[in-house]
Amino acid sequence: MHEMGHIIDQSQKGVGFEAFNDFNTNCKKNPYDKAYRKYEKFNETLNDIFTIEATRILQEQGIYLLESEEFTSLDTNNCNTALITKNLLQPLLQKFRQQVIKAKINAEPEELTKYIGKENFEELVDAVNKVDHLSRNGVIPKIDESPEDTMVIEYFEQVERVKQIYINIDSYYANKFGNLPTDGFEETIKKR
Repeated sequence: MHEMGHIIDQSQKGVGFEAFNDFNTNCKKNPYDKAYRKYEKFNETLNDIFTIEATRILQEQGIYLLESEEFTSLDTNNCNTALITKNLLQPLLQKFRQQVIKAKINAEPEELTKYIGKENFEELVDAVNKVDHLSRNGVIPKIDESPEDTMVIEYFEQVERVKQIYINIDSYYANKFGNLPTDGFEETIKKR
């Protein structure tokens, strides 16, 4: 299901939020892990969120794609990308779901950035990259066990940064198009 999401995202312009030239060897890299492209984790996280939603809809109807329910892992929240990373993008989807989908399917990030601002988009991508890096390096169990750990402190700094990014997005949108309804970000971000 996840890979089908990438197939849906392919167009003549690129894949999701990545242009085809982003796949060259000299493309922009994720600053926290050079093994990944700059927008790769953002794409992966969104694709995981949509995959979880689609899978849940199918399973609620008793449809299991490859194996029966008894052999299917029903909790995929931390598969591929960690839930703490996915939670960073839930408010974006709550407010701009249609714009995210249009941008992803057409490989045209400007379909989203015109509503949230290019700078806010880039900041959000950077925060996703940082939190993904932290999660792959063991921050999740430390959040409850070692709250003074430097990685945990960095994680919570990123959460605060993302809260500010959403405030900036709201201001950007309000200046261009009028006010948005409240987002419930506080409750979304607390889930692990």
